[in-house]
Amino acid sequence: MSLKPAIILFDEPTSALHLEMAGDALRVIQDMAKEADVLIIASHELSFINEIASHVMFIDDGVILEGGQSAGCFL
Repeated sequence: MSLKPAIILFDEPTSALHLEMAGDALRVIQDMAKEADVLIIASHELSFINEIASHVMFIDDGVILEGGQSAGCFL
C-alpha cells in the first residue's frame, strides 16, 4: 500500500453503507480530494460528485455518453 498514491480509485464507496456511515465516508473522500493528485470515483451520488469533482463523465455499458468540467467544483 502506498502512503501517497498518485491515483486513488473508488468503486461505489458508499453502496453498502448505512446512511450515517456513508456521510462519514463521503467526508473522508472530500478531504482526500483536497490533497490527492487524482481521484477516480464511480458513484451514483451525483450531487456529491458534482461538488468535489473537477471533471465528470457519464458512462453507460462502457461507453462515455457525456463528459466535461464539473459545475460545482471547489478545487
